[in-house]
Amino acid sequence: MPTAAAGSGKIGVMARPSAAKAAALHQRLTTYARRWPQISEIKVRYRAGYAYIDSTVEDEDRDMRPRTERSRP
Repeated sequence: MPTAAAGSGKIGVMARPSAAKAAALHQRLTTYARRWPQISEIKVRYRAGYAYIDSTVEDEDRDMRPRTERSRP
């Protein structure tokens, strides 16, 4: 992987997580999203060493609080 010399003013290439780590993150987010039944899909994209998470919502009129909060009196 090419890297820039210190003080050169150039940014080196950022590493992307391995396929196993990406799959583990997606699985963890999908499991967590089950608390919100209106979320129909989770998408994860990577840029500059960060993971950006997008979700698709089925019906925006529904209550957005997690199930655990809605069940409280």
